[in-house]
Amino acid sequence: HIFYAITPNPSPPQPRTSTLTRSTKETKISCTLTLYPPTPSQKISTGLPTFDLLLSTFFTSSLISARISCSGDLWIDDHHLIEDVGISVGKCILEVLGDKKGMNRMFWYGGCVVDLSNRPEFKCDVEWEGSDIGGVSIEMFEHFLESLANEARVT
Repeated sequence: HIFYAITPNPSPPQPRTSTLTRSTKETKISCTLTLYPPTPSQKISTGLPTFDLLLSTFFTSSLISARISCSGDLWIDDHHLIEDVGISVGKCILEVLGDKKGMNRMFWYGGCVVDLSNRPEFKCDVEWEGSDIGGVSIEMFEHFLESLANEARVT
């Protein structure tokens, strides 16, 4: 579990919550994340079922409760919505992590090395098959993670 792994104190910390609303010409997003919730739960609605599943799986395995709802210009493509969700989630993660005092700076999570470095960077060496997963273009999964890493200020 991602955030229990980065907290050296063996007893669960108090819940921390961050809420953000982001509106652009292309999207409107509401995002609330709770780090260390008593019971993690997800309510995610992006208009892209495969992306909803990815987000729900990520947050469930991280023991984070997430409430994300958004609307956007999906009739054009998925780019703006997925990018803006990454930006919103990253900003919420940055806020719930706070000053990161008492947390282990580096950890391994699901095949990824994560560094709470305050120096954002994202690299992906996955060799994807096909051009999309469930109707979401492959490049957008990587773009989501890049946007999240930039805003959360993690490597």
